[in-house]
Amino acid sequence: FARAVRRASEWRELAPGARTPKRGVELVALAWAAALFRPEGALAALFIAATLVGFPRTRDVRAYTLAALAAFAAVATPLLLLALTGHAASNTTVVKLMVGNPYYRGDVLYATALRNIRQLFAELLDGDTFSAEFIPHGGVVVAVAGISALVIVGWREGVRWRAAGILLLALAMLAPCFYVTFLWNRLRYLWPFATGWFVGIACLARLLGDACGSVRARWRVVGPLACGVAAGMLASKLEWVLEDVAQSASGIDRQQVALGVWAKANLPEGARIGVNDTGAIAYFGDRHTFDVVGLTSDGEARYWVAGAGSRLEHYERLLKATPDKLPTHFIVYPEWMACDAVLGRQLHEAVVTDSSILGGQSMRVYEANYALLGSGERPWSARQAEVIDAIDVADLESEASHGYQLEGAHDAEEIARLGASPDGALVVDGGRTSRTRERFVAKLRPGVAAGGIVRLEAPRGAHVEVTAGGVSVKKLETQTGGWTEHAFDVPASVAKAETPIELTVEDGEATVFHYWFIAAR
Repeated sequence: FARAVRRASEWRELAPGARTPKRGVELVALAWAAALFRPEGALAALFIAATLVGFPRTRDVRAYTLAALAAFAAVATPLLLLALTGHAASNTTVVKLMVGNPYYRGDVLYATALRNIRQLFAELLDGDTFSAEFIPHGGVVVAVAGISALVIVGWREGVRWRAAGILLLALAMLAPCFYVTFLWNRLRYLWPFATGWFVGIACLARLLGDACGSVRARWRVVGPLACGVAAGMLASKLEWVLEDVAQSASGIDRQQVALGVWAKANLPEGARIGVNDTGAIAYFGDRHTFDVVGLTSDGEARYWVAGAGSRLEHYERLLKATPDKLPTHFIVYPEWMACDAVLGRQLHEAVVTDSSILGGQSMRVYEANYALLGSGERPWSARQAEVIDAIDVADLESEASHGYQLEGAHDAEEIARLGASPDGALVVDGGRTSRTRERFVAKLRPGVAAGGIVRLEAPRGAHVEVTAGGVSVKKLETQTGGWTEHAFDVPASVAKAETPIELTVEDGEATVFHYWFIAAR
């Protein structure tokens, strides 16, 4: 990205005759390299395309062909993904970007991105908390002043296009603010754009030197001295940074590498390991892996994003349709997995308490256990009833086929609930917590009355109203504590092929797991 900006700036500053075809081809190559390395590199490709259009070597079709090739680099990766996988977004984008995430829409997306931007400037660029080991405290003042100096120096020196490119590089650091979190792995999503900020600090030092030099010529030395001070302050952090890198590498070696080595020695060759932190376990384990996060297992990302309940329901579907795709073992942080029902006998663990880069102190090896999957598919209050339709809450396919509305659902409001039915049988079912309103359509027999059942849980008890086709059909009073099933009737007068159903919690919140519609007796 940095080289693309520099070479494009040089192209702009050259006389038209010096803008050789070789330089143009290099610009196009840089556009493609930047765009293929990271999604933010598309900005570099667009900057190069704008450069070739705005300042062409010659105004003919060849010049604009180069610009078109550079611009195409910005969309090449999504198009390639679409051709190869059927969807334009990468797995990483699905997992980590708020845009497209069902829980970050409208005001929530805006508020979260704004909060991230504030954290970037008030904390990370200021050398506080997560960045204290990298950046001197109070660094944000110098950083922002540097960006302002960049604009001033670029304008004053007549290299405005160069300044614009560097500013684009620096402000691309804001792109990770649209990730669900940009604090992964030592802020690695931010550092690629530090180059632009360093140039800004150099411009600030230049302005300081020029200002002092205008008073007395020899005082111009303040400029390089200021650069030296800035470099020295960053260098003062180097020992801490190197120690942190060493400690992080040691932690990974003692936990994930060790587990990968153990897996290779102790698990059968045909094992498929479910992981939520792929890296070293995949490399050293020498076994097939199933990435529950979905970064390296295509199709899993949307279930990870949706939450633990959706993963549970997805595994139920895989068990019915393609059981061979499911893991035979899991090596996971159990608190990340949040799906204890599929974790069987524990075989091994690696505990590391002194490394903050790891996802948890304890990473454990489990046998996979799918014995309970499907145990929540039928209502325990009417086991023998003829089920006309069922809406499995948190099952993404079931929800989509019934027009289920998220109604302001937030991240981390899903659950994979393992408990007992009234007769003592173990039951596992996915659900959504913190629900105050549910809306969907039930597929009923037109003009034929049906019975409805809802499985829910309200820790503090609640009054719940159920409407069908806009008509109130039942007011439920839930019990405090465990999950329960409640019955209601759908009159023949409102029953349709697609009957709108609405559930409203009048005084509190509920966790909803399942709906069934059965033939009326």
